[in-house]
Amino acid sequence: IILVSSQKVITESFNADYTSQDLFDFCVSKENFSKDIEKYCKRIDSFIKAYKEGSFYPSTGAEFKELYIDEENDELVVRCSPVKSVVVRGGRYCFEAEKFSTKDDITEVRFCYSKIIKNSRKYFRVEIRTSDDKIAFSQPYYF
Repeated sequence: IILVSSQKVITESFNADYTSQDLFDFCVSKENFSKDIEKYCKRIDSFIKAYKEGSFYPSTGAEFKELYIDEENDELVVRCSPVKSVVVRGGRYCFEAEKFSTKDDITEVRFCYSKIIKNSRKYFRVEIRTSDDKIAFSQPYYF
């Protein structure tokens, strides 16, 4: 959802603060929008494309850098901003693999992929969390 308003007080009230309370993907004043219509149309198109492709993930501040399956080494590789926990869930309350720390010092974790597949239901997802409870959830991986 995108907010375009001629009232500065409105756009300033809804600037992204990276909390779960955000209502808009981005906010812009009508004045700025009209100055660079092509730029904002491209940005809107990129949101539409990402939503259609599922190329996005919910976050309140934690960030995935890379998330992929290394089939050659039978690993699920997670690279992220510094976090205190990385958890792979294979179902609603099913913890399949986890890595915890007492501070935000985890930036890469490798999990055994075949073990996740063996113990999960039909999918898994990855959750990362910082010490101040900023969190991100990957899209589900179905197999």
